[in-house]
Amino acid sequence: MGTIQLANVLASGYRGSIYPVHPLEDRVADMQTYRSARDIPHTVDTAILTLPTKVVPEALEDLVPAGIKGRS
Repeated sequence: MGTIQLANVLASGYRGSIYPVHPLEDRVADMQTYRSARDIPHTVDTAILTLPTKVVPEALEDLVPAGIKGRS
């Protein structure tokens, strides 16, 4: 599901920066990934989560220290 959402964002012509997060993969859609939101070395405005339900709480906990305020 996450790959499909990423493909849709890319296909829509979005020109902003995208920082995929994946705990196991180094690259997704030929883009560098980060192990957690905390590892992204840039300011992020919004996070779109596409995750199994059981890992959502942990992912949400990573957004606050990473400074990400917008979540969908």
